Order: sequence, then C-alpha cells, then structure tokens
Amino acid sequence: MISLMTVSADATAMSGFPVEAVIIGVILLVLLTLLATIDIAVSRLSDVNLRRLVSESEETLKQKSTSILKEILENRPRFRFVLSTALQIIQVGFTSLVVFYISISEGVGVWTLVYGFAMAVIFSILFRQ
Repeated sequence: MISLMTVSADATAMSGFPVEAVIIGVILLVLLTLLATIDIAVSRLSDVNLRRLVSESEETLKQKSTSILKEILENRPRFRFVLSTALQIIQVGFTSLVVFYISISEGVGVWTLVYGFAMAVIFSILFRQ
C-alpha cells in the first residue's frame, strides 16, 4: 500500500513544488470562481426580484432558502461586504501561493515581488470584472 506521503514526496522531487500547494491552489480557484459568480448574481438582482424569490421559496416550503434570502434582503450591504471580503482574502491567498512557487523556482529576489504584484493584478481583473 502506497501512502500519501510517498506519493507526495515523489511528486515534490519531480517538480520541486509540493503537491499539497497545487491542491490548495485548485481549491482556492474553485472557491474564487464560485464566490465571484454568487457576487455577480446578487449584484444583478433587484430588490423586487429578491422579494419575489422569497415569496416563491415560502410557497414551496423551503425554510433554509427562505431564511437565507430574507437575510440577504434585509442586510444586502452586509452580505455584499462579506462576499467582497471573502473574494479578496482568497485572491491574496492564491497570489501568495503563486509568489511562493515563483520564489521556490527562481529564488527570492526583486523579481519575485514584481511577479507577485503582476499576479495579484491579473487575478483581480479576472475575478472582479
């Protein structure tokens, strides 16, 4: 039986980068995409449409959906703030992971900061526009 540590050590030796970091990066990108989609959907949703969704969800007796939609309706700025904060935290985490990878592959130097800044700008544009 091959353990995870053996597979991880072999993959690290081949690429010079821990497999766990790649897995974390993929998870962060999936979360970033999901939250960005939710953020765009909520920003495009008017109060009238949101009230309509609440009434439809009450009619179908979906208590969990109804409570979430009512919370969004009552505290829309707070919900948007939480989404924006989560998006920014994930962007910083992913950018830090990319900078970590670059510093491993090329060594630590001035260009590492330039690459990190460039990655932050690119990911901000991709997921916030």
